[in-house]
Amino acid sequence: MPPGPAARYGRPIDYDARVVDNSTMATPPGDLEKVLGPLETEVVRAIWAAGDAVTVGEVLERVNRERRPKLAYTTVMTVLSRLATKGILRRRLQGRGYVYEAAVRTAAEIAVRNVMRDFGDAAIASFVEESRGDPKIMRRLARSLREER
Repeated sequence: MPPGPAARYGRPIDYDARVVDNSTMATPPGDLEKVLGPLETEVVRAIWAAGDAVTVGEVLERVNRERRPKLAYTTVMTVLSRLATKGILRRRLQGRGYVYEAAVRTAAEIAVRNVMRDFGDAAIASFVEESRGDPKIMRRLARSLREER
């Protein structure tokens, strides 16, 4: 088993994996930590487990269930806002506040969004060049390009 967040960051991380139900995730445990920080990971898992649009308060309650120390409402609100800015979550105004829902389903989608944001079309060109040596990847790429979205 790979080292946990404490080993990875060189300090204890206050995170309890029992906080969210990971059974609805399409991403294997551990992959999300490769593309997000520990708190962002916790919040995204809570959103994925909810399966529907949720308020800041609902995410806060879900994340804080077994957490010590508890997170502040404003901390969760800031993380949700930043994840929406990154395109990982969608938010819409509902009443006087926002509700948030997942815009991506996997860590791989987050990684691709990050690469596209940082490198643009140069990333696509490099990916295609790198993929030329693998017929399986090339077939999948061609199939994806043919599919209408």
